[in-house]
Amino acid sequence: MRFFLIPFQLPGLNEVLAWKRIKLERSRSGRGVPDLYALRKKDFEQNIALAARVAGFNKPLEVSSWQTVVFFDASRRDRDNVPISAKFINDCLVELRVLPKDDPSWIHGLTIHVVASDRPGVLVAFGNAPLALDQARELYERHRRK
Repeated sequence: MRFFLIPFQLPGLNEVLAWKRIKLERSRSGRGVPDLYALRKKDFEQNIALAARVAGFNKPLEVSSWQTVVFFDASRRDRDNVPISAKFINDCLVELRVLPKDDPSWIHGLTIHVVASDRPGVLVAFGNAPLALDQARELYERHRRK
């Protein structure tokens, strides 16, 4: 099993929808506006790429099942808004060519766990079988301290 940590909270569905709504409202004014969603997504993907590269994800993986365990601040976000963060991770890994493509012929499984935590971040693990949630939590906490 290989993994990397993203030491910050990724955007949730409400943030993504707000970015899209801002573009829609501004574009109605008739002026050209930057696509806030595209800009913010690119920023997050650059930071995800840095975390992946630091962890040694420099060449394509042979494994096509992966697991995302999102540790999020439950006082500020609903659990059901969090899974969209996997989209940012997936697109970034394809851009880095760590995943050759993101269609069903390559990605056979994706497991997303959402866990309340006072230390937001994401554990991204690749392997044939998903980690048990207590294993994922221990791995996250151990490596988050470093």
